[in-house]
Amino acid sequence: MYVKSYNDLRQFGFDYLTGEACNIMLRGLWDVTQKGKEIFCHAFGLPNNIAFAQPYNTGNPKDPSVGSVFISKESLHQIIVIAMFHCGAKEVVKFGEEYHGFTANDLKDDAIGKYPEEYEKLAKLRKQSNPKFEFHIWKEQGDQPHVGTSNTHAFTGITHI
Repeated sequence: MYVKSYNDLRQFGFDYLTGEACNIMLRGLWDVTQKGKEIFCHAFGLPNNIAFAQPYNTGNPKDPSVGSVFISKESLHQIIVIAMFHCGAKEVVKFGEEYHGFTANDLKDDAIGKYPEEYEKLAKLRKQSNPKFEFHIWKEQGDQPHVGTSNTHAFTGITHI
């Protein structure tokens, strides 16, 4: 799975509508499906039963929009990474402005399994000519008990979802 543009976020239940709805031009207006709402809530530690504003469009009849929400460009970074883990990624790579999510099956395949390492090599070359080039790899962290991307507190057994 990958994200290179706003349109790629549709696979996670986010449909970009406009940036003109925000009077200070900070946030874009997005319609979300049920899957998008769950990912949004997970990304920001909110309960899934939180009320969103009414959707502006109906969306796909098989996967209708259930609400709308303002999202800043800075918040999209967090949403994209969480969405990829939510949808089965075991590693997520940010390479410049692109995000790539790798599932367990991807990482077993010799050709694809080397991609995170190859991205790292390429990123080092890119940073030589552009010090602001962004590169990062996120991975699930070891054997820590967890639910999704939330760790379970060792002493209390509480998992914030």
